[in-house]
Amino acid sequence: MKKIVLFMMFISILLVSCKAKDRENIHISETGNGNETIIGTVLPGKPDSEHVLNQQTGGTDNQQSDEGDEQMNNQNEPENDGRNVGNFDTPEYDGRSVGNFDTPEDDGHNLGQRPEETTINNDSREYIGPEIPGVTAQMQDAAFWINRYEPSDEIILTTNEIRDYNEDNFKKLPFLNDLISQPETMSGNQIRQWINQLSTVPKSTRFNQEGKEYRQADYELMEQNLNLDSTPTEPTIRYGLTVRRTLMRTWPSEKGSFSQPQNRKIDYNVETAVYPAEPVSIYHTSKDGKWFFAGIYHYKAWIPVEDIALCTKDELLSFQAHQNYMLISGAKLYTPESEDERISKLQLDMGVSLPKANRSSGYEVLYPVKNDTGGLEFLSLKLPESSDMSSGYLPYTTANVLKQAFKFIGEPYGWGGMNNARDCTAFLVDIYRSFGIRLPRNSDQQQQSKTTISLQGKDRTERLQIIEGLKPGSALYMPGHAMMYLGEYHGTHFIIHDITTIYEKGKDGSLKAIPLNQVSVTPLEVYNSKGNEYLMLLTTIVEFQ
Repeated sequence: MKKIVLFMMFISILLVSCKAKDRENIHISETGNGNETIIGTVLPGKPDSEHVLNQQTGGTDNQQSDEGDEQMNNQNEPENDGRNVGNFDTPEYDGRSVGNFDTPEDDGHNLGQRPEETTINNDSREYIGPEIPGVTAQMQDAAFWINRYEPSDEIILTTNEIRDYNEDNFKKLPFLNDLISQPETMSGNQIRQWINQLSTVPKSTRFNQEGKEYRQADYELMEQNLNLDSTPTEPTIRYGLTVRRTLMRTWPSEKGSFSQPQNRKIDYNVETAVYPAEPVSIYHTSKDGKWFFAGIYHYKAWIPVEDIALCTKDELLSFQAHQNYMLISGAKLYTPESEDERISKLQLDMGVSLPKANRSSGYEVLYPVKNDTGGLEFLSLKLPESSDMSSGYLPYTTANVLKQAFKFIGEPYGWGGMNNARDCTAFLVDIYRSFGIRLPRNSDQQQQSKTTISLQGKDRTERLQIIEGLKPGSALYMPGHAMMYLGEYHGTHFIIHDITTIYEKGKDGSLKAIPLNQVSVTPLEVYNSKGNEYLMLLTTIVEFQ
C-alpha cells in the first residue's frame, strides 16, 4: 500500500510539472505596433476570452460571406461601401488608421469561437494548428506538393511570354490600367463619374470611431471634400510613386465607418492596401488638399497626399524601365532602423521591386522618398543580406509558385490589407507578382484573365475530372473567394487559401465550424456555413499561362 501511495504521489508531481510547462508554451504573434496578440493559447491566470484573436468576414450591404469574401468593391457598381480593413501595424505605427482591431465582430457565422490551439511560429511562419481533418504536418510544406508533381521545375512562361500575357490582359480587361499609355489629359466628366461610383453613401447604418451613427449631414461634409465642382474640363494627369505601404479609401477622409457602434473590427471606408514604390496616376485633389483621387494599375480610390512623391511621366517611365532591380521574394521584410525616418522600419511586401544602387552587387537598393517640395528622389538603402530577395523576377515554375504560396502559411487573415497582411485575392496577386504577372485585384475580375476554365453547369463527376487534370498552383474561384490548387492525395483534393472559417459536415448533416483565420491548407471537399460544398460552388479555374 505504501508503494502504491508513493507511486500516486510521483504521478501527481509529474502531471503538475507538465501542466506548468504547457502554460509556459505561449505562442505570441507580434502585431508590429508594439502590442502582442495571443493566438489560441491561454496565458496563466487569464480566461480564454482575453487572448483569442478572431477575424471578421464582413461583406457588402447585400451579401455576407464567411468564406473570407475577398471581392473588393466592384468599382463599376453604384453601391460601393468599401469592405477592406488595414491598420498600420509596422514597427513604427503612425496612428493614421482608425479603429480598435482587437474587438471581434460576430456576424453569426461562429467567428466569435475560439480557434482550437491556433498558433503561429513567427520565425518560420509554420502552420501548427488548428487541426484540419485530413491535413498532416507534411502537407503544410511546399516540398510535399512539389515532389508529387514531376514537371514542377519546367518553365511555364518565359519572361517574354509573361510580358505578352500581361499585355493581352490589359487590352482585354477594362479594369486594368496601363498608366503610361494614358493620354496627357483626362475628361473631367470621366473623373467625376469614377468618384461618384466610389464615394457613395452606404445603404446600411454606419457608425464612426466614437460609436456615433453617421447622419446625412456627416456625409454631406465628406461629399463637399470631394471637390467635384473644381474639376477642370480636361485636367492634366499627374504622376507619382508611393513612398510607404498605405491605404486607398472610399472617401477623402480618415474617418472610420463601422457596422456596429462598439465594434471597430472592419473600417468600411478602407478600399485596399498599396505597397511602396507603386506607380500612381493622379486625377484629382480633395478640397482640403490632403487626398489624391488616384489610380494604380488595378484600382482607383482616394490615397493620402503625404504617401505620394510626385514625379514626371518621364521619371516614372525611367523607373519602370529599370532592368537591374531587387525583388522582395519573402512574405514581407522591414527596412533597417535609420536616422532618416523616410526609410526607417518600413514594411516591404512580396513582389515589391526596387532598383539596385549603381554598381551594387549586394542588397543595396534605391528607395523612393518624398523631398521637401513633395517631389521624388531616391535614397540608397542597404537591406540585410539575410533578406529573402531575388535579383529580378523568379523563374515561373510550379515549384516556385508553391514555394511562394507557402511562405504565407500561418499568416493571419487580413481583409483588404488588415494587419498588414492580405486577403484571399491579394494572396494570389502577391504570389504571381513574384514572376512579373500582374493580376486584377478582385476575384470576379481575376476570373476574366486569360486561360480560364468554366465549371458552370458541370456536375460533380465532370468537375472532378477537370480538377484531376490541373497542375498545382492553378487558381480556383467560387463566389467571393479565391484559392490555389495543390493536388490530390489519397483520393482527396487539397487547396491553400487565406480563409476565416471552413465547415465540416457530419453524417447527420450537421455542420461543425473550424475557425482558421489564416493562410491554411484544407481539403477542397469542405463546406460553407450554408452546407454547400466548395467543390460544387466553384465557378472558374484560371491557370495563368
